[in-house]
Amino acid sequence: MGDFLKYKSFLSSVEYSVDDNCLFGKVMFIKSLLTYEGETLQELEKIFHQTIDNYLADCQAEGIKPNVPCSGDFAERNPERFKPSSPGVIPVSYTHLRAHETLMNL
Repeated sequence: MGDFLKYKSFLSSVEYSVDDNCLFGKVMFIKSLLTYEGETLQELEKIFHQTIDNYLADCQAEGIKPNVPCSGDFAERNPERFKPSSPGVIPVSYTHLRAHETLMNL
């Protein structure tokens, strides 16, 4: 279907199973496997919220850090890579790629 649900920064797919005649979803962009299903969109969204709340509560009870979705930012861990190699190159004072892209557009 290509639609998504969002709750507490978690994204989930919305799909339909012809064989089972139900809606289902999977929380995306995390290592843990979280799936759920429902008969209506309203029920699916409610169960998605419950799934996330239960997951976060279980992680807290177990004393483990929950998987969180990626933010879309990429932090470079090697600042030497961005040092200017020739005169006239704009040096990057920090390694956040979006900041680097902004500098490149100056």
